[in-house]
Amino acid sequence: MAQGLFDEIVMHEMGHVVGFGTLWSLKGRLQNPSLSGGADPFFNGPEAIAAFDRNGGAGYSGGAKVPVENTGGSGTADSHWRESVFDTELLTGFLDGGVPNPLSVISVASLADLGYLRANYAAANAYVLASPLLRAGAGQEHSFGADAFGGVVTLVDAQGQPRGTARLRE
Repeated sequence: MAQGLFDEIVMHEMGHVVGFGTLWSLKGRLQNPSLSGGADPFFNGPEAIAAFDRNGGAGYSGGAKVPVENTGGSGTADSHWRESVFDTELLTGFLDGGVPNPLSVISVASLADLGYLRANYAAANAYVLASPLLRAGAGQEHSFGADAFGGVVTLVDAQGQPRGTARLRE
């Protein structure tokens, strides 16, 4: 484990537990997935798109908004924000040592797009998308590897009773 990054690792993995990257396909939010041959995967939630625009992405011209990772294979691609755009944001597939790894309002908004009714935007850290040239010289990156589960899960109701199964991620 990367030294001094325990809190960031736990927070990142908890993001996957609540659906970040793992429920996107099931909820119809992942478009043009790279693992199915797409070159420019993106998250199509209106809340996340609006947050992306408000936080430095309004002029983004590198493809569709909100860009999802298109490299790294299963468990990284199609289940994290695109590293080349989001860089130090907590929910990319790479953790940056020596610099803050903030949980952005874009990530919180993506949870609202997944159906969470009480997404707490105030819990997000300060974060603005910046030019890659401004981020040159950031600390060492640590890959999360294939950390997003893509198997079959059992769905349960509010009383904990099994109500079917679903396949997470394609």
